[in-house]
Amino acid sequence: MTSMLTDLADGIRRLQKLNKDMSELELREEALNLRQLLVDAREALSAKDTEIQALKDKIDRIESGDACPLCRAGRLSITAINEHPVFGVFGHQEHTLKCSKCGHTETRKVDPK
Repeated sequence: MTSMLTDLADGIRRLQKLNKDMSELELREEALNLRQLLVDAREALSAKDTEIQALKDKIDRIESGDACPLCRAGRLSITAINEHPVFGVFGHQEHTLKCSKCGHTETRKVDPK
């Protein structure tokens, strides 16, 4: 992406430095090259926008929490994180989750790796 912006800037600089000796054909060729660079930049930005939106959606899913298995109306949120009593020596954690609607609580073994 950075090299594409550099190429685009170089193309603009070349057009700004044109002198009267440049033929119309050379001018058209340079304009065509610049146009292609703009199209490439637009496509790259569009791809990045798609990637950003996918990451935003992933963040929303992570932050919203799982649906409560009992009431299905609330969302489970983490209320405590502790070392797992058995597998804690291996880096595992025990997450305590609580429903925002019915108050249901549960614990889950989580490997944070």
